[in-house]
Amino acid sequence: MKSIKNILSKLNNSISLVMALFVLSGCVNDDLSLCGVSIKYTYTQNLDAEDKFVDYVDRVDLFVFDDKDRYVGRFYETGEIVKSPSFAMPLTLLEGDYTLIAWGNLNEDYLLSEFEPGVTTLHEAQLSLDRENSTVDRQLAAPLYFGMLETNIKVDKIGKQIITIDMMQDTKYIKVVCLNLPLEDEYVSKDEYTCTITSRNGDYKFDNSITGNDRLLYIPESEADTTTISNNFTTLREQNDYRVTSSKLLVRYDSQTRGQSADLFEADLVKDLLLPASAVNNLDIEHDFTIELEFDWTSMAVTVRIGEWQRIFQDYELYN
Repeated sequence: MKSIKNILSKLNNSISLVMALFVLSGCVNDDLSLCGVSIKYTYTQNLDAEDKFVDYVDRVDLFVFDDKDRYVGRFYETGEIVKSPSFAMPLTLLEGDYTLIAWGNLNEDYLLSEFEPGVTTLHEAQLSLDRENSTVDRQLAAPLYFGMLETNIKVDKIGKQIITIDMMQDTKYIKVVCLNLPLEDEYVSKDEYTCTITSRNGDYKFDNSITGNDRLLYIPESEADTTTISNNFTTLREQNDYRVTSSKLLVRYDSQTRGQSADLFEADLVKDLLLPASAVNNLDIEHDFTIELEFDWTSMAVTVRIGEWQRIFQDYELYN
């Protein structure tokens, strides 16, 4: 695996390969934008079903694979040009069938596998969230986007073919608010309460499927007052199939001074919470959730609210 910065050093080699394909295609013109195909990017897989690409994406990396799923080359564009509604990325490729893989907002948060033109296959290509000892203790710099398209390029359409890749967001923003905690007690410190998310969602094949190789521990940015702790998480993709990532939300009390510890709340993040509360039953287009956990210490129950959805978890449901 290597960082985005390290990969850029090899980008010129990929561009050279693609330019060689351009020469072989027989397209001769001083204005290269008139040769090859142009890739138009959109982001409509959101709750409003509107194209919001220019609002959220400021860098696009396109990876091209041939009809045998072998890596051909990589194109990228970043900056103000990506924000233009008329932005389209020009490509110059031989006639044939290709698989186009687009990632939006790649940065130092992510690692990529090695790419060798003509050798690396689509199945071997991988993207991973950068972490240390399986722990993610930061907010990600920008939301990650993904798009994939299988297409055929014909010589007689050179200069005319415009291909659209519609992208989806792979990033979730989850706020967990813990209410009615006894933080005003002089013997209890807010630091004795922890809220974490664990998930097998840090490694992706280039078809955007999650490999589930490593369980990540997400540690939030937190703030507290006398009775409430707010925890802000940025996680990667959570799918409707909860078995893929097996994601868990855990609130725990652990006091070394008192010698006491307990899991105050634990639930399957997707099966028990996000999916039942989802407005559209599709976690690939819903990205922002606020989860309120209200603790009732008399009945030993936790009331969970996500928007208008509500469920009461009793003690036996939590631990049995």
